[in-house]
Amino acid sequence: MSEVLTLQQFYAHFLPADGARMILPKQGHFNVFQRGAFCKVMTQIHRNDFYKIALVIGTGTLHLEDHSIPINGRALVFYNPAVSYLWESISPVQEGYFCLFNSAFIAPSLTDNNFRNSPLYNTSLSPVYPLSAAQAEDLAFLFRKMTEEVESGYMQKYEVLSHYLHLLFHEAHKLQPTNLAAEKYVNASSRISSMFIELLERQFPVDSTEQSLKFKTPHDFAEKLSVHR
Repeated sequence: MSEVLTLQQFYAHFLPADGARMILPKQGHFNVFQRGAFCKVMTQIHRNDFYKIALVIGTGTLHLEDHSIPINGRALVFYNPAVSYLWESISPVQEGYFCLFNSAFIAPSLTDNNFRNSPLYNTSLSPVYPLSAAQAEDLAFLFRKMTEEVESGYMQKYEVLSHYLHLLFHEAHKLQPTNLAAEKYVNASSRISSMFIELLERQFPVDSTEQSLKFKTPHDFAEKLSVHR
């Protein structure tokens, strides 16, 4: 397993001016970027401590640890922090957007089925959803609205951004094949086991003494999973 890329390291490497003054707010961090300036250099396989959703416009291959997924033109891609990825650009033009956010930002949704049934949480789901030209344009509009909100001075903009994020989850649900969604959740015990492993793995590695473990007892895990310990 490769080294974990932290949110601070992402900014320090790709946006050094912003990284030098980066302070993570208590309500969590959320930001939106255009892919063009990033995707050609973000090719190293790594895990990270933040979530990422990308609207990919361009041709390339997403390499996971055990298989690869070709992307031919347009796709919505979900990056789970517990999984390592490698993006290989094929077409010279790479466009689209991506948003990234940390666990603190998504914390209110951790027990929400809308989040749990998304590829960001459930690694058994495909992280790549091919799009038509019309679907890609609709999602591009949503990412542009998120960009405007990030740059606004509205006091409750993070609440608005959270709603936009849930719209992306819903778009993924609509793009999932109906029979696939049914197959993934037939066995409730398997689903709970998978979620438990996800919660466990996301706590490691511990990079500093300031990083605390959120789940230490069976009760902590049971409470997050909404089951009896």
